[in-house]
Amino acid sequence: KYSRLERDETDAFVSKFEKLSDWLDNVSGGGNGTTTTTEQQRQQLLPTPFSEVCYGGSFAVRVAQIRSKPRQVWRNVEKSLERGDNVQEGHYAERSWAGLLSLPPDEDTIKVLKGYSKVQGVTMNEKDKKTGIMGLSVYSGTMLRREPRVFYLQTKRLWKGDVYPGNAYFFSRLILVVARTRCTRDDGSTDTDLQWLHGFTQGFTVSHIHIYTQCLSDRVPDSLNSITNNITLHKLPHDITAGIHYAYATAMTHLTPTVIGTNDVVVFSKDTPLITRWGRPRSLQEMLRITSISGFGCRLKPERSRYRDGANLSAYHDTELLKQFQMGQSNFTLVNRNGKIKNLEQWMEQFHGRFGPLLHRTTTQVCYGDIFSVVGDRIIRKSSDFWREMAKQLMRPALSKPLPQYVAGETALEEGHFAERIWAGLLARPPKEKAKLELLHFKDSKVTQCCYTGAFGMENGDDDDEEEEEVRKTES
Repeated sequence: KYSRLERDETDAFVSKFEKLSDWLDNVSGGGNGTTTTTEQQRQQLLPTPFSEVCYGGSFAVRVAQIRSKPRQVWRNVEKSLERGDNVQEGHYAERSWAGLLSLPPDEDTIKVLKGYSKVQGVTMNEKDKKTGIMGLSVYSGTMLRREPRVFYLQTKRLWKGDVYPGNAYFFSRLILVVARTRCTRDDGSTDTDLQWLHGFTQGFTVSHIHIYTQCLSDRVPDSLNSITNNITLHKLPHDITAGIHYAYATAMTHLTPTVIGTNDVVVFSKDTPLITRWGRPRSLQEMLRITSISGFGCRLKPERSRYRDGANLSAYHDTELLKQFQMGQSNFTLVNRNGKIKNLEQWMEQFHGRFGPLLHRTTTQVCYGDIFSVVGDRIIRKSSDFWREMAKQLMRPALSKPLPQYVAGETALEEGHFAERIWAGLLARPPKEKAKLELLHFKDSKVTQCCYTGAFGMENGDDDDEEEEEVRKTES
């Protein structure tokens, strides 16, 4: 039965056929509404128990399928549709074309369809949930399925800290902040060229580069002038122990509303492209596309990890577990600050009194790898006082003997690893509650220790990069 709009309640729209089966009886018989139709005649028109429906009014068909139906049937269909433009018979015909013209499903296909039509979720009513078939509506009879263990594409992307489609060129200006912590390479040569930034920023116009460095003899590399002539070198105190994240927080204090606009994008990067975390690096274009929607884009795309037996780990973490993160003893990391700060939660408590909770209470996105992009309004929504306090909590007095620097230039302070885990939570626009529920629904494990404490995991989840790429091409 079809009647959904006020316009359809007029006498001109409503036909003498109460439902689709009545109309099929008419067109399969003599076309005058009085001829009796047998069950065999009905099955010659629409296959049973399942019939395909093509909505929208556009389709392709083999000539042989047109000729497979008696010519009288097409004459009857034509006659019934002559009554007007927007008539009930037209909607009946729309739901019949595929059944009339397609090859009917075989027994094996019917068996698969019956087994596949299972509804777990909200549909029109409880009856629909039980039968797996939608009741009276515009889509009456539609078979339904909602699998709780299957990633819908948007949730798959969100699982990896991605959203789509986005626009990588949405911003007003692109600003680059570079944290210089490696004054010399292991062989004693000076690491000053930052040549890799040329390839990283290729295709984009960089408005300004800010370099934050503790290196006493540091200077602006001449090679960067081919990216932009607007380069500022900021000398950080050399009598403290700090790292990448101290430089980032210090830069945040300088990025006030008089310096950046709400629609500018700032890319924060260390002085090396090397990333030792699990996953693959995104291009700058990918990062900015994500930033246009989320306000934040992480360079590292999570993939299968060597932890949890190769589980497909998510960018999202259980907040309560994440708070328990603490860095193990390492030759490259100074931990346990005077015995006072033992985990991420205790470190964040230093901010709560003045600035309130820093992370969402249930789920938090984490960006590993120390390279990310942020839209201007997500930076200036936090006060300069907050960023100054964060910078203060990311430094210590100078050590008598400096710690060796790790190959990827990561900070030597445990506080830096704390900061790494909250940048996305601080700066990204949080996903909608429904999306968070989907993430919680799909995960089947959580990392409870080591570097990725709190990360959601999928033991059997597929990355499906090829499928995602095909969908992106189609959407483009």
